[in-house]
Amino acid sequence: MTALAINFATGLSVILGAVIVIAADVSSVTIGLLLAFGGGVYLQIGCVECMPKMVNPALSPARKGVCILMFIIGAVLIGLVLLDHEHCIADGHDHGHGH
Repeated sequence: MTALAINFATGLSVILGAVIVIAADVSSVTIGLLLAFGGGVYLQIGCVECMPKMVNPALSPARKGVCILMFIIGAVLIGLVLLDHEHCIADGHDHGHGH
């Protein structure tokens, strides 16, 4: 039960962070840095926690194939979300979108 409460509290911290960023006047550069940090955390979790379990020699080839398939599905779903995200242009001009 303690683990559930701690997990719930960490989930609330994400909501608190979102409320702080929305309430404050945060620049696009700061938001980009926050997103880069969050992406790095996800990469670290994937590389350190998940990948060693996937390359475990005790897993059957079918189970490894399922792991790779799930990774591909996750990457495709993230890519689909980004397909219509056209207002973030690399030339550095802020077009008034607020992020």
